[in-house]
Amino acid sequence: MRVFITGFFFVPAFLGQAAAVQSDVPTFNPAGDEAYRFDTGTLQGTLRSGGQSRGLSSLIHVPSGITLDGGGAGILSHYRVFTTNHRYGQAAWGWPSQSKRLADGAVQVLWPAGDDHPFELTVVYRWRTPNTLDVETTVKAHQTLPQFESFLACYFSKDFPASSVYAKHDSSTDTVAGFATTEQAFGDWQMFPRDRRAVGLIQDGRWDKEPNPVAWAIRPDMALPIGIRRHARSGLTAIVMAPPEDCFAISTPYIGEGHFSLYLSLFGHTVWAGKTATAHSRLVVADAPTDAQILALYGSYMQDLSGQHKKAAMTSCSNWPFYALCMDTHDAEKRTLAQQAAMLRELGYAGCAHLWLDDLETRVKTLTQAGLGLFQVYLQIDLSKAQPFDEPRLTQLLPLLKAHHTQLALLMTGGTPSDRALDNQAVAVVKRLADLTRPYGVPIVLYPHTNDWLETCGDAVRIAAQINRPGDVGVMFNLCHWMKADASRDLRAVLEQAAPWLMAVSLSGSDTPDQVRAGSGNWIQPLDQGSYDIKDVLRILQDIGYAGPVGLQCYGIGGDARLHLKRSMATWHTLCDSVSSGPDTAGQ
Repeated sequence: MRVFITGFFFVPAFLGQAAAVQSDVPTFNPAGDEAYRFDTGTLQGTLRSGGQSRGLSSLIHVPSGITLDGGGAGILSHYRVFTTNHRYGQAAWGWPSQSKRLADGAVQVLWPAGDDHPFELTVVYRWRTPNTLDVETTVKAHQTLPQFESFLACYFSKDFPASSVYAKHDSSTDTVAGFATTEQAFGDWQMFPRDRRAVGLIQDGRWDKEPNPVAWAIRPDMALPIGIRRHARSGLTAIVMAPPEDCFAISTPYIGEGHFSLYLSLFGHTVWAGKTATAHSRLVVADAPTDAQILALYGSYMQDLSGQHKKAAMTSCSNWPFYALCMDTHDAEKRTLAQQAAMLRELGYAGCAHLWLDDLETRVKTLTQAGLGLFQVYLQIDLSKAQPFDEPRLTQLLPLLKAHHTQLALLMTGGTPSDRALDNQAVAVVKRLADLTRPYGVPIVLYPHTNDWLETCGDAVRIAAQINRPGDVGVMFNLCHWMKADASRDLRAVLEQAAPWLMAVSLSGSDTPDQVRAGSGNWIQPLDQGSYDIKDVLRILQDIGYAGPVGLQCYGIGGDARLHLKRSMATWHTLCDSVSSGPDTAGQ
């Protein structure tokens, strides 16, 4: 599975309702006949109108008075159900179901197994915030269900005529990476698969069955499972999303087609007899969000997922945001910041990092326009100076970083490497910085750098532990600097020690640690070069439950940056495919 989370695992401040867990979480209230009313202050309507399991109906955005659903089947309704080359009846809508209100105000709907469907389907609808609804779909197989699919449907009002899906670049159709449009020229019914394997599921015969077969036009692969419909006049946007491993396709008719629908294909793997499997999805209704803000909401969703599912969703390296750093320092083409953003978007990177504070305004602007993230800004701290950093300039720039939830990465100089005599001084400086950055949602990561005072990952962990402000101050692991500076050759021990504080990682192609330490090896290369097996790092990161961004270190790599970035991205796909569990193993 090859996906890139082009967002951040931090709370998006622009829509506090959508992100922060509130003490007064909205609930569903019984309305008779196993129907449930809700009024969150932002959204009101009915779940299971008339006791029928057809999702949300009469859904109104309270501040604007806009009706979102198109009536009938509603929004977030469980429609068709498939296995390989087989459809179970016409729709789950017609199967007998029962419901109950849970103690926390959520609603559980149960479809018992029947003669025509050898499985139980259980769905929980739970409000996260006044404009955010989570849906958890669980199937229990009474017999093996090969390549099981639950087709989750959303039918919107005619005032939401256009849908978009967050897709990868496709040169064959001249589709750029980002939210792809769905003009009729692409087909009457369009499906965006997770990958080429998902196309095999879509075309295995399950959609050929009468009545109402559908011939899907296959569009570019999803970059992430995010689909949207915008209100034509106000920009009010319904955002439907799912974790990458839970959703193998998103589909929609063309712009203006009378169904005004959007669908998630959930599961897409075999569920063995006697086993259960669960898929998650979320609806957010937001007021005219930008693309970057939608991606931030997605990052927040990944953070909100908890427990075993969160680990499965986020600790696979296929799902880590992959960004570039220092890709411009030695680029022979000397691209402008705008050209760099366009290049990164075209190649599928989640965004980039930025060296120092100069030109930061332009970097933020160009990345935002491209729908990309600014993952880190680097800041030099000189402990030998009375003023160890440019506080006035940083204070001026922090508001720019708020929407991106950018990490402030600190390189700390001014003393002998790893000299603990400076610990108290360093702790005081970092605490001062954390006090400045926290109001803007900008976390600090300590960046170990060869020959600096903060030279090793162990140094960074020592300082972070003394500060003890999890979430505000963490550490970064840099493979190249571990190769060069760290006397510990036990990488697993280094990363396990860092795990509680680990908030960022950078990788590059490299020769072996012994070669690098001896001066005979190259420590920063494109990912497809070097004698060291990067898979070892990825496996350890997955084992310790790492779930953050990964930067591609490009400092000092000459030539046309586009060429080596393209090769590294292709290698990243291959590496992740080789160390991540495939969809066929899920649910077993």
